[in-house]
Amino acid sequence: MPRNNFGKSRGSPSRRGGGGGNNAVQQHYYHEVTVTDKVSPPTKGNRYAPQAAPTGGTADIHQVYDPEHIIVGASHSKTAQMLVDRDPVLHEIVVDAIRYAAEQFHRPGGAAGRGARSEVGGLDDEGLAGYLEFSRLVCHYLHNLALKSDPFHKALLSTSTVVVGNMGFCGNIPCFRYKLRLVLPEHYASPYSYRTKDATYSWCNVFFLEPLEEASAGRNHLFYWCPSNTIPMNVAQLDQQIARLRKCETLPANQVKELCSLCRDILIEEDNIQRVESPVVICGDIHGQFYDLMELFKVGGDCPETNYLFLGDYVDRGFYSVETLLLLIALKVRYPDRITLIRGNHESRQITQVYGFYDECVRKFGNVNVWRCCTDLFDYMALSAIIDNKVFAVHGGLSPALHTMDEIRLIDRKQEVPHEGPMSDIMWSDPDDISGWAESPRGAGWLFGGDVVKQWNHSNSITLIARAHQLVMEGYKMMFDDQLCTVWSAPNYCYRCGNIASVLCLDEQLNMDFRTFHAAPAEERALPARKPMPDYFL
Repeated sequence: MPRNNFGKSRGSPSRRGGGGGNNAVQQHYYHEVTVTDKVSPPTKGNRYAPQAAPTGGTADIHQVYDPEHIIVGASHSKTAQMLVDRDPVLHEIVVDAIRYAAEQFHRPGGAAGRGARSEVGGLDDEGLAGYLEFSRLVCHYLHNLALKSDPFHKALLSTSTVVVGNMGFCGNIPCFRYKLRLVLPEHYASPYSYRTKDATYSWCNVFFLEPLEEASAGRNHLFYWCPSNTIPMNVAQLDQQIARLRKCETLPANQVKELCSLCRDILIEEDNIQRVESPVVICGDIHGQFYDLMELFKVGGDCPETNYLFLGDYVDRGFYSVETLLLLIALKVRYPDRITLIRGNHESRQITQVYGFYDECVRKFGNVNVWRCCTDLFDYMALSAIIDNKVFAVHGGLSPALHTMDEIRLIDRKQEVPHEGPMSDIMWSDPDDISGWAESPRGAGWLFGGDVVKQWNHSNSITLIARAHQLVMEGYKMMFDDQLCTVWSAPNYCYRCGNIASVLCLDEQLNMDFRTFHAAPAEERALPARKPMPDYFL
């Protein structure tokens, strides 16, 4: 079996996560790959070269993944070689990819021909230096192969499962981490999900790998790349669950528990201030009004075609808190980078026991187990979001204890919403036509004025605060010289207020477009079936 030299790099061992010397058996090297243009792999004399795309041309990698960067992982060690050797087909594919990349790398006009250092393209016992162009060519080759070829597509995917367990489905993240610790004990990993732009909207997980000694420095230059896709059976089941939930049909309790577990694995990796890219549609309170959520999707566009940011308060007061929350959770699991769910003041154990969600769970499932699963999940939701580093999104508002967004990032959010303090404030506070701060009539949070908003926006270099939390009869309200807006997305709130609702659409330039909508027509909604509550819950 020929040796796999892909990815071996010269340089400081700490820079690449390896130990050197006696620890060479555990060295893995990973490279971040920036894709800037298309390279057509050769089709003659290479039985692994991908066939032409169905459209008649070679696919651009930008058509495969949303982000600017795509990740390729490679190694040169006994451990990694053992893993690669478990699938000879993969080994041959990788070797062919390296040969192809080397040929392209040394072509006229390539990096080596443009005055790069002589050792950059060298294929020798020391391996290959991991410069961007070379890695990009290998990555392009493998992606074209994996996306268009059969049976090599299956070979690549099955090998990823052999090596680390199936990383494509978030439920296997704990399994992956366990195996990773056995193979690379000096690293830790966290997953990032990227949606592919093919017809099925499949997705995969990309795992950051960092040496522990560099983790505190925040240098994210080590990666592991997993070939696309997920477990087909699980994705199919998830799609069936989404289709069922779109009809306002609830799921069995065991499926709800599994769904909450999968969603938790995603939410736990998100920041207190989750980054969101434009264009995006921002939605306010829903409050269990399922059929009005369907009207919202008609106005804003369906997921995953539309990127959504929900500002909390998914449950309580409406008739269908269970179905509303489960649909949003299922969409989050299926399209994790196309829908962001932050926490509102009603995502709370105490509040849901008073305003309806607890009673609804008991009525529909006969016990409190589903309520417990859902309220446990609430603890993992992000506290806020930042859109293109310019728009700060939060459920309620600001806190006198917070002056910068970095202070929000320091909050331990994995807890029940406190009665007071900064975490409580950002979920309960409201803007008002006052100066400075005042006590809130809600009994939690604060009232804050335009001067507070102006100072916050200036200190954090943002242009707008987008929030929800307050009923607005017109669906939205701009305040403080357009530095703050309130978005309300529950029309005819509590089925009696008569208000209209809105969503806020931000384009790539962050231009604002409020789209209003009315409650779903009476003939399109139904009253929930009510099961008798067990005597011991009365």
